[in-house]
Amino acid sequence: MIRNNDKPSYDLRMVLQKKTLEDAGYDVYQLFIRFEDGLNIWLLHKDDTVHYHESENDLISKTMGAATKVKVLAPLRNILTLYLMYKFIVKNVPKIDVVHAHNLDTMPLAIRIKSKYQCKIVYDMREMYAEMAGRGFSDVVKEYYMKKEKQMQKYADWIFIMEKITHEWVRKFNKKTPISLVRNSRPLIYKKYKQCDNDTEPLNLLFLGTISQPRYVLEAIGVVEKMNGRVKFYIGGCPQSDPYYHSVIAECKKVKHSEFIGQINCMSVVPITRQCDVVLCMLDPEQYNNGRAIANKQLEAMVAGRPVITSRGSYAGRVTVQNNCGLVIEHCRAGLRVGLEYLLQEPKLRVQYGKNGLKAAKKEYNWELDAKRMLDAYKELLK
Repeated sequence: MIRNNDKPSYDLRMVLQKKTLEDAGYDVYQLFIRFEDGLNIWLLHKDDTVHYHESENDLISKTMGAATKVKVLAPLRNILTLYLMYKFIVKNVPKIDVVHAHNLDTMPLAIRIKSKYQCKIVYDMREMYAEMAGRGFSDVVKEYYMKKEKQMQKYADWIFIMEKITHEWVRKFNKKTPISLVRNSRPLIYKKYKQCDNDTEPLNLLFLGTISQPRYVLEAIGVVEKMNGRVKFYIGGCPQSDPYYHSVIAECKKVKHSEFIGQINCMSVVPITRQCDVVLCMLDPEQYNNGRAIANKQLEAMVAGRPVITSRGSYAGRVTVQNNCGLVIEHCRAGLRVGLEYLLQEPKLRVQYGKNGLKAAKKEYNWELDAKRMLDAYKELLK
């Protein structure tokens, strides 16, 4: 199982997939790669982790450093990275029946592994890459990735998707490869609704996730600080190089009612969510992905039995309306202020939204259902 641009502790989807497959009797190896102070490769197998850093080879380290600094040499870095990952796998993984590739950028490596081991490929299509990569660029960029998508999918033996709309998109050019819906859902660790212990002010607002401009975190801090302590805002997320992330951290240090609580272990997200009153799930509806994909924050809120505040025009907003599990507001400061005031005045409504969210999680949005679809695909693939 291969994942690019991530660390083992960040990706709950891969944590859940590993545990589910191992519990079913599969022997799972997970490979993570991330450029952070140089190339890092991690291989997880059972309870063991093997780590490689480019500094282990001086020539490779110097070549990588030069390729990183000089943009025209970026293709060289990509080729060298692919070679190092391939050699790392061959050295550490004795036998492969299935290579599970997360996203389009891991498919070239998966295809090379398939050629060597004569194995099957599961393409975990977490994004419609041609649409994502082409956003904001010329049609040439989109067409390039669309061509690459079509080429790579020819080698896939099964495709996992996270939204139904992706199924329709794939079927426009790929009529044969089996497809399974495996959402980015969360386990149902709570079977019964529990009201938040806090039923008085301040209202505890929570955001845990990637801190970036489309998620409206910095702007939400400004709204909260003008509410004179009636709302307490807790923010958590992994370290990033994005200037917006650093602006959020700096702002939290200056204000009274918004607190940065650091990076949260992925398995602790839902229990922490259950301790809050409301989850912030504002997403810029103008961003392509936000208009077509359900948000992780919403899935976490549902299994925790907590209401969400979502943006009108986003897919999260549509899911919120369908399940009556929170508020849909205009994607602006005034919209958030009105939404927070409304939830402060209507504690019984917060309870109802939370119950509705948990009900939706039990019925449709839970990992138990997605895990079954994943395992069914694996069983069929390995007959």
